[in-house]
Amino acid sequence: MCCFIFAVCAALINRRHGWIAAGLGFTVVADYFLVLRDAHFFGVAVFCSAHVCYILRGVNVRLWRVVALFFCVGAFILMCLFAQSIIFLAGLYALLFATNMYVNLRAYLHRPSRENMLMLAGLFLFALCDINVLLYNLPRYFGVLHELSGISFWLIWVFYLPSQALIAICCHFNKKKLEQKKNLCYILSG
Repeated sequence: MCCFIFAVCAALINRRHGWIAAGLGFTVVADYFLVLRDAHFFGVAVFCSAHVCYILRGVNVRLWRVVALFFCVGAFILMCLFAQSIIFLAGLYALLFATNMYVNLRAYLHRPSRENMLMLAGLFLFALCDINVLLYNLPRYFGVLHELSGISFWLIWVFYLPSQALIAICCHFNKKKLEQKKNLCYILSG
């Protein structure tokens, strides 16, 4: 929740960070379903939307493409819901995550900056978290790898919390924005 609030503050200064704030907002909702409600299907579905936001952060797109992407992802999620298949939904999630990593790696290579580097580092830690989520849940769905489940539970949080912090912090690393923040702080304090 703190990372979400941090990103919203950055988005108020620079609209470009709205996608990160939206992604972290979806993350808060996904965490509610996954951690507090143990509703894996809905948690993974909402996390898909978070990755769509991070993909859109890494590319310049027109409004109709944004709508089309959310519509296609939403339609696939509905199909998975009717088929009651978390496995297909997990496949969509993996595809979106891979696309997210590709888009943000490409953004970093085209525009090397602290912001893009922190976003990419956060996504890398997020991927390590998700690998541990998979290892933790394999016994639940397939009855295999019971011995990895215990350590994977702890590694989820070791990677997840720093990943979210890095994603939120990346909003605040831009010289122009830092100057704007200083000016805003000066205006608010005076």
